[in-house]
Amino acid sequence: MWAEMILLTGDPQASSASPNADLVGRVISVRGSQASVGLPSAAAHAPEETRATVGKFLGLRAGKSLLIGLIADVSLRTEPLLRNQEQVAVAQVDLIGEIRDNETASASFQRGVSSYPAIGDAAHIIGSRELRLIFQNPGSRMIEVGQLQQDSSIPARLDVDEMLSKHFAVLGTTGVGKSSAVTLLVHQILAARPDLRVLLLDVHNEYSRCFGAK
Repeated sequence: MWAEMILLTGDPQASSASPNADLVGRVISVRGSQASVGLPSAAAHAPEETRATVGKFLGLRAGKSLLIGLIADVSLRTEPLLRNQEQVAVAQVDLIGEIRDNETASASFQRGVSSYPAIGDAAHIIGSRELRLIFQNPGSRMIEVGQLQQDSSIPARLDVDEMLSKHFAVLGTTGVGKSSAVTLLVHQILAARPDLRVLLLDVHNEYSRCFGAK
């Protein structure tokens, strides 16, 4: 699901996607599973909370649902359609899901989209309410592993039972904190599931100080 959006800040004709949303532009094309979002040069000077940068979420109104897109890449672009905006940046957006019945008490997030944005639909930076709907998890055994990068007031949680039912890996370059992440995960998992038994192969002796001699 790709959707192309030109971000023109301050459009007086746009309607808000939610009380917490900040208008950043309108849809100009839709192409399956990706989105291109045009950013005028003035967007670089926008306040941090309204800047369309990598890792930010956008909301697009589609009927009673709010489609959720994640900005994955930003680059410069000078195509004829956008020349009147001088040099512009383009944000590539992935549509990852939608919040159903967004303006009601029964609002809930689901992965994938059941409808697509139309040409001219407004794009917004979503707020804390929408982020909480996206990242809340109704699982019975949840562990907290940190806070969201997009909003540090929202905890990042994992469903232990769902995680342990799948294969997963902790990957990263040297020094980014893989060992610390594994230590946190194991401690939290054992706190939630004391019935589990863990075999840890510590070939570099990284974990002895974290788990003791036992």
